[in-house]
Order: sequence, then C-alpha cells, then structure tokens
Amino acid sequence: MKKIFILLAAAMMSCSCTSVIKYTYYQVYQAKPVNTENMVTTQDGIKYEDENCVIKYYFWAEEGNANFSIYNKTDKVLCIDMNKSFFVQNGHAFNYYIEPQTLSEIDTPVLRPIISIPPKAFRTLQLRHICQNLYVDCDLDRFPKEYAERIFEQHNSPIQFKYYLTYNFGDGTTDNVIDNAFYISSVTNIAEPSIVEYQLREMKPCKNLTNEATKNYKTTYPEKVYDKIFRINTSDCFYLIYDKYSTRRLYGPFEGDMLMYNEFYKGYTERH
Repeated sequence: MKKIFILLAAAMMSCSCTSVIKYTYYQVYQAKPVNTENMVTTQDGIKYEDENCVIKYYFWAEEGNANFSIYNKTDKVLCIDMNKSFFVQNGHAFNYYIEPQTLSEIDTPVLRPIISIPPKAFRTLQLRHICQNLYVDCDLDRFPKEYAERIFEQHNSPIQFKYYLTYNFGDGTTDNVIDNAFYISSVTNIAEPSIVEYQLREMKPCKNLTNEATKNYKTTYPEKVYDKIFRINTSDCFYLIYDKYSTRRLYGPFEGDMLMYNEFYKGYTERH
C-alpha cells in the first residue's frame, strides 16, 4: 500500500493538528485483483471489460461495498444466469440480488433465476458487505498514534473474494463465465486525524435558474456544513471504524479464528 503511505505522509506534514483524536480509528483494507488481465484501476474504482460487457467495482464504504454494476455493450439482450452466479468470500458462496424494481422489493430483495439487461444499458447486483470484522494481529498495532500497516501476498491474505458470473444471450447460446478474484493486499490501522479532514461546504446557485428564481435561492447554508474528506486514494479500498471500546467482532490472523473481548480476562479470547 505504498500509495497510501505516500498520501498519509504528505497529509501529516501539512496537518497543523498536534493532538490525536482519542479512540477513533479506521482500519483500511486494500483489495488487489488476482488477475489484472482486462482489469483497470481508476479513480472511480476497478473496471473489468470483455467483448460483451463492462463491470465496475467500487469497494469504498464502511464494511466494503460488494455491489457492482454491469453494462451490456452489445445490441442483444444479455442474460445473467443467477443459478450459476455467486459472490464467494473465503470459499463461502453467496447469491446476488438485483436492485429493487418495485416498492414491494425495497424491504424484500428479489432473487430472480435470470436477470436480463437490454442493449446499451446497465443493472446493479447487490450484496451487503465484504467484511464486518476487524483484523487483529500481534504484528499490527491496533491503536497507532498515526498509522500501522500489515502487507499480504495472495497465499496469506486474510480475505479473498471473487465475483463469479455466468451469462449468455438466450435461446440456448453458449455460456460465458467471468471469474474476477481479489485478495486483501494490506490492512492499515489509521488514527482519524491522519486519514480524515473536514472541508466547509459551499452552496453555489444553479446556472439554469432564471433571474427571479436566483433571487430566492440561498447561496449558503443557514449553518456551517462540513464534508468529511479522506486523504487517501479510495479507488480500491474499504474501511471499518472502531475505537478502544469497540464491540465489533474481530478476525484473528488465521482462517476461522474468531475473537471476542472477554471482560473477565480483560483481553481477547477465541470465540466458539
């Protein structure tokens, strides 16, 4: 995560703050594609493209945004076979859900056996998150003054996940399989002042408003509003927020090792 190191160093040099906000931290996960063929990392996330479709992944969100959009480049209806399509995390397969189409589906997402995408259009497939649990390791300071990082290779990464899609063009056409796999290449614990800054929001009048409407259009908010700005490159990362009293479950350094804070022992013990 060299790029995060560089951005963090620059942010700390320019930051006039001399004290660390206590007990607030971000654990930032950086995801790396296993196979970079047909994969491009941009400011808007990671993009995959083949001769028929374009898929965009944007992970940046608390617990990780596992959703993705798929755009049909062709002049035919693209059909995704949901019985043969999965999100797989550390070997555990999950189904996708299509974005709600009606009010009745907002609270109860519908899983359809076939999802069709018309020509030159896109749809979004939904999952809840990538990771809910903090990663803990003796070699990774959980409460650093500024930041602490642990680097991984594919073979020892704590989280590996893939987007497995099967699609065709109906009428018995041959299936096409997309198998885009990722692994967590680094986990960085960052004290809030080293990753976040707050910028005053400015309200600008709309250029398309008429002169009369502009007179009644407030150019500023009645109170000062600040937006949270992250100082790191977020295109291929996601994060968890925690503090010294967090009750969030924890990942251990080995697969399947779940920890919880034990009040009696005042430490972290294995959860069964």
